[in-house]
Amino acid sequence: MTDKELAGLYSDACLRIHSAASQLYEDLYDEDDNVESDFNKVIESIKRFRYWINIELDLIKEASKEHEHD
Repeated sequence: MTDKELAGLYSDACLRIHSAASQLYEDLYDEDDNVESDFNKVIESIKRFRYWINIELDLIKEASKEHEHD
């Protein structure tokens, strides 16, 4: 994997992390832009966010490892 390919993977993963953060923010408000106060809904939103973020972080880690071994 070239440096340029690695940079592209990093960029894509970080853009998806940004999207995940935006989605979490949206999930913390209801359709009327009121803050979400249902504890269970907040916890579910956090779980989805963490899952998504962990996937992207794992991609970054594995891409870095692959690049180092090339």
